[in-house]
Amino acid sequence: MKRLVYFLIFILLITVLATVIQLVIKQWNEGDLCPLIVNIPACYIIFAGVIVAILVHANILKKIVWFYVGAGIPWLIALAATWFQFAGSVQCPKTEGGVPMCYLSLVFFSVLIVLKYVNLKQSLKR
Repeated sequence: MKRLVYFLIFILLITVLATVIQLVIKQWNEGDLCPLIVNIPACYIIFAGVIVAILVHANILKKIVWFYVGAGIPWLIALAATWFQFAGSVQCPKTEGGVPMCYLSLVFFSVLIVLKYVNLKQSLKR
């Protein structure tokens, strides 16, 4: 079970990374796609967070707190963006099907954080 959870976390991280890379490339080429946070496109910040989470999960960065920073900042951005999307004051980039990506990000990062917590608890039971 521990290996399954570990593998699921990697699959989610790679899926999120692939999606964010596409968004970053579009933002770079077209601009005005991702909302700005302190004059930095949110997708760039999310990209950095995913990279940090991958490095921790791959055991390249050793301190687990960095996983939660790497996944937590994008989670907070997704939470805020979802709130503002509902309020109508921000338009999140949308999938081809028209679903705001901030909704999907909130789900993905929530699941990642919970799975990592479960993974850590499983490691401590040894």
